[in-house]
Amino acid sequence: MTHSTTTAIDAQVFDDVQTTYTSADIDTSTAVNGFLVINLTIANAPTDIVIQVKTGMSANPTAIIMDNALGDLRYEDAAGAKNQTIIIPYFGDYTRITATATGTTSSATFTLTVKVIMYS
Repeated sequence: MTHSTTTAIDAQVFDDVQTTYTSADIDTSTAVNGFLVINLTIANAPTDIVIQVKTGMSANPTAIIMDNALGDLRYEDAAGAKNQTIIIPYFGDYTRITATATGTTSSATFTLTVKVIMYS
C-alpha cells in the first residue's frame, strides 16, 4: 500500500475578514481511504470552526462525508488547540475541504492547517 499527502489548507487564519475557506480540488481517484491531519490554534476565544470533507465523482464535489467524526467536525474555542487525525473511510474521484468559522474578530482567530493523507 502506498500513500501520498496533500496540504488542503495551509496555516489559514480565520478572522473578521476571512471566515470561510475552500481548498482546491484534490485528485483522490486512486485513493481507497485515508485520513485528515488537523492542526488548529486559537487566539482570544472565537466561537467555533466547522470542517467539512466533500467528495464526488466530478470536479467541485458537493457531497459531504458524514461517517464517524466527519459528520459534525466542529471545534469550539473552549476545547483549545488541536493536533489530531481523523479517518476518511472512502473517497470519490475528487475531494475538497471547507472550513467555516464563527465569532472571529481581528484578534479572536483560528489558524488552521489540514493535510489529506491518501492510501492506494
